Amino acid sequence: MSESIKLISYNIWQGTYLDALLAFLDKEKPDILCLQEVGTSGIGQKHSSDNVFKMICEALKMEGGYENMFWADE
Repeated sequence: MSESIKLISYNIWQGTYLDALLAFLDKEKPDILCLQEVGTSGIGQKHSSDNVFKMICEALKMEGGYENMFWADE
C-alpha cells in the first residue's frame, strides 16, 4: 500500500483574496503548503500591521516557517 502526500504551491498575491484562499486550503487540507508573495506587512499592496503569514497559520491551525524574500518586508 502506498501513501500519498498532498502538496500545494500557490502565489497568494500578498493575501489579496485571503478569505477565498483560506476556504480552498481548508477544503484541500494539504500536507505541505508552499506559498509565494506571502509577506508579513499587509494585505495586497497596503502596508499595515497585518501579518499575512501568521493569519494563514492561525486560520489553518498549521505551523510553518517564513523566509523574508519579499521586497515589502524590508
